Amino acid sequence: MSEEVRVITTESTVNITESPNETVNISVTDQTPIKVITSIAQGPAGPPTIQSTYTHAQSVPVDIWIIEHNLSRYPSVSVVDSAGTVVIGDVHYDSENQVTLTFIGSFSGKAYLN
Repeated sequence: MSEEVRVITTESTVNITESPNETVNISVTDQTPIKVITSIAQGPAGPPTIQSTYTHAQSVPVDIWIIEHNLSRYPSVSVVDSAGTVVIGDVHYDSENQVTLTFIGSFSGKAYLN
């Protein structure tokens, strides 16, 4: 890891040493306040971004919605009809990537999975 240490001080003697375990030791010869600014090089990139939500638009009114979401998990599900009213139905997780929603009547709307 690359580390840079800058010390801003007036009227003090400052000794800076870097230990093998990458810690920095600072000693000051008097009580004058000092300000230490440490910057560390950016680490490696993290894993690729994983999709965390999915919105399903059901344009044809039906009472059973089969949704392939590919989220690789069992997401929470919220449903609204085409007017934006929340609709409650039965949720069955077919797999980590597919869910089937069953309602008492046919309608179109959206399902929000997260």
